[in-house]
Amino acid sequence: GATRQHRVGDDELEARRRALRAHAVRPPLPPRGRGAPDHALGTSTGSTTGSTTGSTTGSTTATRVRLTGLAASAGRFTGRARRVDDPRDPIGHDEVLVAAATDPSWTPVLTRCGALVIERGGPLSHAAILAREFGLPAVFAVAGAVDRLDGHLVLVDGDAGTVDVLDVLGVLDEPDLPAGGGIAGDAQEVTR
Repeated sequence: GATRQHRVGDDELEARRRALRAHAVRPPLPPRGRGAPDHALGTSTGSTTGSTTGSTTGSTTATRVRLTGLAASAGRFTGRARRVDDPRDPIGHDEVLVAAATDPSWTPVLTRCGALVIERGGPLSHAAILAREFGLPAVFAVAGAVDRLDGHLVLVDGDAGTVDVLDVLGVLDEPDLPAGGGIAGDAQEVTR
């Protein structure tokens, strides 16, 4: 049988040319993913790398530091952040693993932590898939996490894609913890 060819009209060709010209003037994507670029969201302002907000605890005003990334695995976990540069480094079940990047050789260390915060990667990376399988809250593509979080008490919210630093300036700020939830010692699992 004969194949029927679709002939594109002048109007459709012009529409395609306009779309290509509009795409050509968009800024390039960043070399490291930090969420959706502003032009993809249809906005011209906003930060996906981190923010600070004022909050009050008692009579002391503290600054809450919130880092934002991509939600990779659901759940919330509060614990002390530990920078891990090598999968053989020790980490406890009550700690939050913070790393620049991971690869499949990190699988054993992922079974020993309470949550993950990774600078590079996204919801389809190997570590994100394992985090979901292991039930670990995880946030990926968090710019500056390795340098900013190590040693701090943090709340990892894998549903929202945020990491709140709870002990900034020595003031403990407990953001929206569920009833009965709080900080007991250095670490407290909130929900998984």
